[in-house]
Amino acid sequence: MVNNKASEVHHNLNKDRVEAAYRIIQDYVTPTPLKYSEYFSEKHNIPVYLKLENLNISGSFKIRGAAHALLRCHKKELARGVMATSAGNHAQGVAHMAKCLGVKAKIFMPQSTSLIKVTSTENYGAEVSLVGDSYMEAESEAMKWLEQNGAKLIHAYRQEDVILGQGTVAIEVMAQCPEVGVVVAPIGGGGLITGMAAYLRGYDTPERRVKLFGVQSRLCCPVSKLFHGHGSCGLQDCDSQQKPIKAFATLADGIAVKNPSPKNIASIVSWVDGVQCVGERDLAGAIMELLEREHILGEGAGVASLAALELYHNQIREMADGRPVVCVISGGNIDASVLCRIMQKG
Repeated sequence: MVNNKASEVHHNLNKDRVEAAYRIIQDYVTPTPLKYSEYFSEKHNIPVYLKLENLNISGSFKIRGAAHALLRCHKKELARGVMATSAGNHAQGVAHMAKCLGVKAKIFMPQSTSLIKVTSTENYGAEVSLVGDSYMEAESEAMKWLEQNGAKLIHAYRQEDVILGQGTVAIEVMAQCPEVGVVVAPIGGGGLITGMAAYLRGYDTPERRVKLFGVQSRLCCPVSKLFHGHGSCGLQDCDSQQKPIKAFATLADGIAVKNPSPKNIASIVSWVDGVQCVGERDLAGAIMELLEREHILGEGAGVASLAALELYHNQIREMADGRPVVCVISGGNIDASVLCRIMQKG
């Protein structure tokens, strides 16, 4: 693993603060189901549960962080409106909460963002600007706009209030499956897994630790490279450090983040037990398998946990030590044309 300075870790994130965030968002975010999967349990010879964040408001876990961040803002801050950059799901979360609070929202998204994510964001009342080929390019334009116009920035994964809100997924997992051994979750900017880790590390005892296993797309895996000491993540074509990643380059566009927060990376290295990558065929297969076997629709980033379970089931099963595995299905906002292509090749 890569060495990180202790000062870089999110020292202010902990179990108590995640619980406080949960109390704040409860009136706006409904708990999502935890579904036992007989099919995946039998296939991998271990109890497997699916945490269905794809059934959340706006179709992903992102509403949690957006809700907490906006509800923590002062009315004077919100009066200027809010702004965010997003590949889609964070945009919908911010737009939905802005609508609930009667606040104007300006969202910057890459030009290649799926149509369903763009139209859903606009339907919540937000003003959307499609700029650049990647999240980074969209964010660069957003910062220029912010300097000129002024608004409250709600960052997708760098702000503590957002990370604390994302971490509330872990509260529900522990309440719904207290005996859980491993939680498998996607990593993009690192906000979700960092928030969950902050909560779960509060449960650690000398006798037991709930393990966290993170997943990235093979085509964009900077956290995996850093987690494994700046080396290869074990896949020959994992080259996200050498060339720009466009949102349409991977089915997991929601986690195609080339510049995660350094604090999130340091926290992941310190608090998370494993990070691996999955390929496009793995993601497509997981989308189809989840749809056919469980009748549940997940997007590419949303099913990354199931793709990882397929590829790394021996490692995950060993980490679980006989206890259940929870796979976070983080989102379900998949474009119909993408789903059609996957089904045709299925």
